[in-house]
Amino acid sequence: RELLRGLKLADPTATTEPRGLTTTHSRSADILTSAAAPGRSAALDVCVASPNASGAAGDAAASAFRRKLRRYRREIPQLAAAGIIFRPMVWTTCRRPHPAVTRTLHVAAEQSASRNQDANAEMILRRWSHEIQIALLRRRAAMARAVLPSLSAKDAWMVTGYSGAVPR
Repeated sequence: RELLRGLKLADPTATTEPRGLTTTHSRSADILTSAAAPGRSAALDVCVASPNASGAAGDAAASAFRRKLRRYRREIPQLAAAGIIFRPMVWTTCRRPHPAVTRTLHVAAEQSASRNQDANAEMILRRWSHEIQIALLRRRAAMARAVLPSLSAKDAWMVTGYSGAVPR
């Protein structure tokens, strides 16, 4: 959502989950926008990669970027024929963006600054990157909470002082 929010400042027509971009049945993009590359539309595929994954091979962002390019190798030529570039947008769970993400955000921030009076591209980029980082941290926290065991009534009482039951 935060990525799309920033893109919409530069391209109000940016859309999510575009269909029919290729003849295959796969959905090759999370976002379709004209703000990611100068003078072209771009199909952006968002990915958050874990450095602890078995396929990370040292650099989780670079590995995930290559994996996305392999995954959509049949669709990329079709997108290119339609004047659309395909770009994986990869961050690690540690919030490190792939270099392609940095370049894409910079291009979009420049376009946003040119569309909006009194806007500064570097400040837009800084605030936008911050919001994306917060979203990644929230996602990471939600994933951690999802795998934690639930508290027993006694544990809940120890933590909060109330469990809905009297501890034994």
